[in-house]
Amino acid sequence: MERDLKALLSPHEEVTLRRIGLGISEAKHLLARDVAYLIRLCLVAENDGRLSLTDIGRERYRALPESFRHDSHRR
Repeated sequence: MERDLKALLSPHEEVTLRRIGLGISEAKHLLARDVAYLIRLCLVAENDGRLSLTDIGRERYRALPESFRHDSHRR
């Protein structure tokens, strides 16, 4: 699982991870290949058509640079 925390993400994949973490985009508005890659890394899970961060995904999300995070209200 450590690999998933350190796996390189493209800028687009990182944006997709952020959008899922913030809950600001519906799955249909995200790039399918980015979502598939994040699921393969176990950073994101899909349940009943909804995307959410896994525990590992939340850890990875929290490790993203602060300048791009707007979730201070969620802590």
